[in-house]
Amino acid sequence: MSLTPISKTEYGSYLRNSTSSMRKFVTKLDRKGAILPVLLLEATVTGGRTYQAYKRDGFVEARERVTEESLGAVFWLFGATMAGKLFDKLGQKFLSIPENMPDVGVDSARSPFKNYIAKMAGKIKHSPEYLANFAVGKTIASIITACLFIGYVVPKVNQGITKHIFGKMNKKDPNHEKAPDPYKNKLTLKDARAIFSAKGISINAVENFKGQHKNTTQSGNVSQPSFKGNADAMLRIVQNFEENDVWKLLGTDVGTVSGRTINARNNDERVEIVFRDVASIPFYCFTMPAIVAFMNKKDTFKGLNTKLNPMSAMEVHNNMVEKMAAAGYKEMSVEQFRKLALGDDKNFNKLYEKIIPKQAEAEPKKLFGIFNRKPEKVYRTITLEEFNNIINTNAKDLENPDLIKELAQKMSGLQSEKLNPKTKAFEKILTESQVEDVLKGGWARDPEFMKNVLNNIFEDKLIDINNPKSVAKKTNPLSNPYKYISMNDIEANRAKVLGYVEAIAKDAESKKSNVTFESMLKMNKRNMNKNGIFMALAMGVSALFLSTIIPKIQYYITFLRTGKNSFPGTENLEQKK
Repeated sequence: MSLTPISKTEYGSYLRNSTSSMRKFVTKLDRKGAILPVLLLEATVTGGRTYQAYKRDGFVEARERVTEESLGAVFWLFGATMAGKLFDKLGQKFLSIPENMPDVGVDSARSPFKNYIAKMAGKIKHSPEYLANFAVGKTIASIITACLFIGYVVPKVNQGITKHIFGKMNKKDPNHEKAPDPYKNKLTLKDARAIFSAKGISINAVENFKGQHKNTTQSGNVSQPSFKGNADAMLRIVQNFEENDVWKLLGTDVGTVSGRTINARNNDERVEIVFRDVASIPFYCFTMPAIVAFMNKKDTFKGLNTKLNPMSAMEVHNNMVEKMAAAGYKEMSVEQFRKLALGDDKNFNKLYEKIIPKQAEAEPKKLFGIFNRKPEKVYRTITLEEFNNIINTNAKDLENPDLIKELAQKMSGLQSEKLNPKTKAFEKILTESQVEDVLKGGWARDPEFMKNVLNNIFEDKLIDINNPKSVAKKTNPLSNPYKYISMNDIEANRAKVLGYVEAIAKDAESKKSNVTFESMLKMNKRNMNKNGIFMALAMGVSALFLSTIIPKIQYYITFLRTGKNSFPGTENLEQKK
């Protein structure tokens, strides 16, 4: 017996608003490899480190910190991307590299580079190997270029500015009547204003800055890190650099540490740089997601409610409310909700292993011959034609086989067709998790719903490869034949969607109540609030270490080594005759 659908006037107040700026902001912070959290951290770090530097040794060190952090941040955050675009333009102009090259990642469901080569046959001048080599070379060159700027150019510019400031402090020059007392231990902002108001420049006058301190120039040999990689994994590494800003930052960190270390003015400054930059890497790139993961693990629902980003959680929430209302329910039991939202196992238990045969788990491999490393999961696929043949063969044992095939047809649209290397034809495919969703059914596993949620997570823009001058338009990234989205990422986000729905059921179950519009709304608000709190905590901890704790430890190390609580970068500046 079907129920009368509920009017939107009755359930409309339980829907969430997609225009919430806070919801969008927290979601942007949550994106994999997002650069926004690092940008926000960098603003805090610049202010904190500049303040700590001013407290220790006055204006000169503070000026170096603010210049290094701000100018260095530009190349650290954007240098590799800008260099990559420049090399793309140069490749197009001088090497006839096609515009709008595809992604180069590959897995069992997606191979955009092969799709591109197959569809552009006869229209491109170079071999696939040549284009692949260009992609690899461009990525390496982009990282090296950014490293050179941040590790070599920025330090030289910074040191040159400091020499310029010291030059204005030469009291032997009659034009420098406003210069501060050179025997002060610290140069304050007031002193700095006096320096910059003085006329003329005396670059060589540097001996007076630290009073009568005697300097001993030290030199050290610093080995250049070498880049090694497995040729088989090179394109995957390139893809990670292309799609993930955190990978770019890690690559650029090589230049940050090695370049600044080599260009340090003495060993004491060199030790400070190595400690500061190496200790900072985890807090820029790894600490925030680790803290969020820890908080999710300790959460009441073990992350089921909170792992999904707020914008996607809103989509899932609104869909569940609308599906319940369309079915005529204002509330339903936990068992009924699970069956309608997450499907059931009847068809799944009968057929799944016939479609996707059970596979023995691979043995763990040793990492560096010491630690056990869990093998990377290999996701399997099946062509839509093969799937339908199995359904037809077992139709008599299934409930509504025609509906299953209809869902499978729609589900195959969640990725582009795959090139069959034998027939050279493009075929529709299903991944193993999509086979599970088709067989189980349920509102949350519906192909159109899942496509909408995942497309919004992996949102992109596409330019027609046959018309490179066309305007980029938003498209379906899942089925974009020239975009690579790893199966690991897709599976992880699919699990978050289904986990969020399961959390709704667990919440009602724990309270021994039914699932209602109100209970789902509370769970959605909980998702938003907890995501914000977890992210704020993660950023706060990282900011505290980067802006305050690491500089204080850095200064203490220098004090233990030298007995001085002063900036070592200017210790060796001597008057040049």
